[in-house]
Amino acid sequence: LCGFWNIIHHPSSIIIIMSLMHCRHGLSRQLIEQGYKSHRHSGRLVQGSSHSCEWNSSSRRWYTPMTEDEQEKEKARVLHLSPEAKEQELRQLNREISRLEMLRGINTGELYTWSGRYKALMRDYGVPLFVYYWVTWTSMGVLTYLAIDVGGLDALQMISNVDNYTGWSLATKVDPQLGKIGLALVMNEMLEPVRLPFVVATLKPVMETIDPPKY
Repeated sequence: LCGFWNIIHHPSSIIIIMSLMHCRHGLSRQLIEQGYKSHRHSGRLVQGSSHSCEWNSSSRRWYTPMTEDEQEKEKARVLHLSPEAKEQELRQLNREISRLEMLRGINTGELYTWSGRYKALMRDYGVPLFVYYWVTWTSMGVLTYLAIDVGGLDALQMISNVDNYTGWSLATKVDPQLGKIGLALVMNEMLEPVRLPFVVATLKPVMETIDPPKY
């Protein structure tokens, strides 16, 4: 019901649905284009899809940034570039992509939120972000365990306090060493509000030091 309510309050969605239902029955091209107007900001409509809606009896179209012919021409052009020219063009493309991603972040507001910055890191780094996060998580876990062990914190006493509060009897069933490990894991998870901002704030400088980007 919520999805239906959202659809009926967005005229562009209704027009798109109508176009999919009626395009083979002669719905006017102008009506369909009104539905796509708010969703098409770049790229172009090109011919050749067997799954697209017919605008008329002789053509089929879908949305793509480049046609196959344009891709082949671009491949041929790049193939004849010198290494220096390719390097220079790559740097220019990277600068433009970086600028467009920042403009998109400003438009959506994600550039100024931790979740948006984390999403951008996932997009830009992927596996390095995963590795960096788990190295940080493991390091903080080891340091937490060492702090508990060296500091003489009695894990069983803390578990006994939990037992007194909950009515359980975990302290009599837990090995002291395992109790320290379990307490370290719990405390390490409690550090997540500190760990995640740290990863988001430091990953990019670290990666740019290891593998400087080509700008």
